[in-house]
Amino acid sequence: FMADIASLKTYPSFNEAWNSGTHSEVSITLKELGVLCPRKFIRTKYYSRLVNYLSTKGIELVIKSQKNKNL
Repeated sequence: FMADIASLKTYPSFNEAWNSGTHSEVSITLKELGVLCPRKFIRTKYYSRLVNYLSTKGIELVIKSQKNKNL
């Protein structure tokens, strides 16, 4: 996940959350996440392990898709 985290640090609200060390929520669209952390297919389910990892670090990553489903 280190490559994903390094890419996400360019996203302003994520970088603040990562550096603060407190529980934070970061909202990002699926399109933006697909650009920052590419996957073979851009679907929310392919980011579930990243979301789970970040939750252990106190960061709730909310992925907004066009279908209005949040992961």
